[in-house]
Amino acid sequence: MEEKKEEKGNEYKFPVSIFPPLLQKLIHEANASCNFPESYMGASMLLAISTAIGNTCTLKIKNNRVERPVIFLHLVGEPGSVKSHPLRFALQPIINRDIKSRLKFQKELDGYQQELQEGGNPEKPKCSQRFVQDATPEALVKIIAANPSGVCNYCDEVSLFFKNLNRYSKGGFDSMMLSLFDCLPIFMDRSGTDVKVTIVNPFANIAGTIQPDVFVKLYKGHLTENGFLHRIMAVYNDGPDELPYDSELEIPSELEGKWNDVINSILKLEDGFKEFETPAEYTLSEEAKGIFFIWSRNTTDRVNMVEPHEMRGFFQKIKSYVYRVALILQVAKEAVERTPSKLVIEEETMVWATVYGNFMLQSARMTIDLFDGSSAYNHKKYRDLLAFLPDSFTKTLANEIAATIGISEGVSFGLPISTFTDFTFPFSIHNAITSAYMSGALYTDESSTYPFSSFGKLEKSTSSGYSS
Repeated sequence: MEEKKEEKGNEYKFPVSIFPPLLQKLIHEANASCNFPESYMGASMLLAISTAIGNTCTLKIKNNRVERPVIFLHLVGEPGSVKSHPLRFALQPIINRDIKSRLKFQKELDGYQQELQEGGNPEKPKCSQRFVQDATPEALVKIIAANPSGVCNYCDEVSLFFKNLNRYSKGGFDSMMLSLFDCLPIFMDRSGTDVKVTIVNPFANIAGTIQPDVFVKLYKGHLTENGFLHRIMAVYNDGPDELPYDSELEIPSELEGKWNDVINSILKLEDGFKEFETPAEYTLSEEAKGIFFIWSRNTTDRVNMVEPHEMRGFFQKIKSYVYRVALILQVAKEAVERTPSKLVIEEETMVWATVYGNFMLQSARMTIDLFDGSSAYNHKKYRDLLAFLPDSFTKTLANEIAATIGISEGVSFGLPISTFTDFTFPFSIHNAITSAYMSGALYTDESSTYPFSSFGKLEKSTSSGYSS
């Protein structure tokens, strides 16, 4: 494996280096030619590899604990941030496989019906699939039961799936989703329907895109209460805020072909799984165990002492994701290098899995901030507001300008005074006054204005915030 480039400081940036060189190159080329953010492309590739693996491989952690590479992925971004295309690109080899499977099934079904008409007693054919689009929770249960190798339920707007989940919540579908993530058996027996299913080893990835404000609205409901939010691999845009120019470049067809080869070679693992539905069981090398526990202990100390309290729930699930990503990366490495598997997670693989764990911690911080109203998205809107406000403004004018850039009246950015120095504008007092106003610390009547030149040093008040 070629030498990895060190990731930049604390900047939110997907660690492309976790992948083998071939897949690193594909991510960079997709970014250069199609403007796919590397975070979206990298996460989509993890999802596609996971879907190709499905139930065919597991990772034994301890005698009583096994991890499967299940991923619940949300690509979080504003409209126009190129979220859907990376998912579609990464999943396309699986979609192509399903198209062939469906065409074959249709031929077999035609033959089956013909034989029935002739008085025969043929076995009804089955349609194998890995890719599911916009399935309702009830439909998804049936599809999972019919496809023991596993599926990926893709929703271009993933919020639609979970809104449907809310409609069915009395039937136990929210608890079913928790079981799916934790790879626990599903028992579904609903009176008045034909849904009577037992799935011992369910495998279903859930993936899609979502806008930041919709993300907050969706998960501030009952799904937050049971820890479901902590199970989401939320990935944010690590590209520039500005819209990029269109590129004349193309993803090299050779690279795209090699990506197809990698996914198809992993899909072939199903051949050995089908007969007995017994997965290949990976284990951790002693070195890999050591790497994980060092990372886990160090991160636990940081979470206990430094991170916000809300991080604890995320961290518990991130540890599971590190194991799952280790399995995904190990299988991907073997597929790229075309080497026989030793069914062992290597030391280097676990190193890169923990690197991804650190990236997920960054994503969790952004999620926490987003729900608190102080995320990077709101920071950008804050900067936009500063750029549009005149040297003096009424509350009405500020609200009108704020509304044009998507800021609701009364929104709190949660920015401390120390944050002002992070932004460079012509008038430092402009930053302070505007931020204090947007934080709800300064109040005036309708006729008042905020002339920047008339304010001096801001001092912390004993009440809600800062005042002059």
